[in-house]
Amino acid sequence: MEAWVEWFSQRDRSKEIKPANEVAQDSHKYICSRASKLGTKAKTELSTVVFSGENPSSSPPRTENELLERLESMPLKQLSDHVKQELKATEVANSNLNLERSTGLRKAAAKFQDFAQTFDRFLRAYSGIVQVIQGADAQYGNIASATLSLLFVTVKLKAVAEKAIRSSMREVSERLPDLEVYRRIYPDPRLGEMLAEAYRDVILFARKVTVYCQGYGLTRYVYHVRKPEGFASMEKSMREDFSRIRIKCDVLLGEKIDRLAKDNQDLHEREDARIVLGLKQSLGLQEYQPNTIQTNLKEYRSLLRHHFDNDRRHQQMDLNIFTETERGKNWETPGSKLLLLSGRNATRVSSEHSWLSPVAADLAAKLIESRVAVAYQGCDRSSTLELTMSHLIFQLLERNPSLIRGASDFQEITSQLSQRSSGDAKINSLRAALLRIINLHDDPVYIILNRAELSKGSRAEHVETMLALVRDTTAELKVMMVQRSEFWDSHENEKEIHTYGLSPSQFQVVSLDQS
Repeated sequence: MEAWVEWFSQRDRSKEIKPANEVAQDSHKYICSRASKLGTKAKTELSTVVFSGENPSSSPPRTENELLERLESMPLKQLSDHVKQELKATEVANSNLNLERSTGLRKAAAKFQDFAQTFDRFLRAYSGIVQVIQGADAQYGNIASATLSLLFVTVKLKAVAEKAIRSSMREVSERLPDLEVYRRIYPDPRLGEMLAEAYRDVILFARKVTVYCQGYGLTRYVYHVRKPEGFASMEKSMREDFSRIRIKCDVLLGEKIDRLAKDNQDLHEREDARIVLGLKQSLGLQEYQPNTIQTNLKEYRSLLRHHFDNDRRHQQMDLNIFTETERGKNWETPGSKLLLLSGRNATRVSSEHSWLSPVAADLAAKLIESRVAVAYQGCDRSSTLELTMSHLIFQLLERNPSLIRGASDFQEITSQLSQRSSGDAKINSLRAALLRIINLHDDPVYIILNRAELSKGSRAEHVETMLALVRDTTAELKVMMVQRSEFWDSHENEKEIHTYGLSPSQFQVVSLDQS
């Protein structure tokens, strides 16, 4: 019951519980009044219901006051269990009657069996409401149990389970959500009030049916003539109310699913960030801040503009100009490829930068702003292939940490990055990790290396490493490398570059010297 307390912040004083409290006020008076009108057989049946949940060693109620006391403290589950036992016993009895071919008895038993099945389904549907309402006060469960117990024994012994009554009970069973729905949604004050209203309406319906069934001959006939649609009217009202409850539950359930999905996503993102931070340490990049790349690119592009774009005496180059060329258009076609864009500055241009670097800077800025999978590295004389690879790995992971959410992906990548090796072995491990990360992408991945010829070590190794990624990837990988031919000319060193397994379209060298 404690699980439902938060539905009613002030327990029995909550305004939402007021409809249920309306029937609680006169419940004792009603129970005593209707119990006193029960015949001997009905009281014996009621005693059986009340005693069914007791310890076998305890004695049944001896007085009417004791019967009422036990009745008004009985949980609804006890009545539900009793009805199930009755239903099971009736099914066995019906089977025996079929064998004996006792038509009259078989019809009577079948009539009660139909009512018992309807009542059982009715209790299961209504118990969900009772469970919630009990969160405000336990008395509401006892009131429901006592009221419905009187209804059950009255109908059972009178054998007057009219079609209208059974129809109303079926409406309750079919339209109310089961208990599990209430358990899945967050407490909602408005729904709590709607359930309290439904609780009240079912109690009033049960009272009305009991009073009707306890009437005799002419009394019941007059009641039926005066209000021929009495039960139908109550059924219609309850049907509309219960439909609203179901709709409200559906809405709240959808809201909870959305909220849980968001909470789950937030949890995953926090865990992803934690994992990526751990990989950052494995890569030895504690001081690396890739979130500054976009700002640095703007500053770098401004510097290039000063050196080249404002120089009207010499040829200019940027991304827009390059993509209008045949080689530029080819770069934008689908498929994995490495474009090596190299060239010399004009003789009279004294800048240390490359006149082709605006292409790399513009492309990187455009892709980063578009939030696609891109990694950019601007190299200088302190750069190494190992450091460049580490930066590329971390950029791609930081941009999309969920890539390695899969356990096997995470284990393989961390295993590759945690290997304590150096030289070629270290480069191979980093390349394998980078390849794995690239392959996890569904959309194209871009890698842009600007001025890799300034790096320490073999310049050809930078190119070959990128070519290996282009050759082995199962995703779509586009690599652009921009460099100055004065420092390393790819044509003069083409024998150092091994292109085995690559098609001509996968490795394109574009030489553009500034005029």
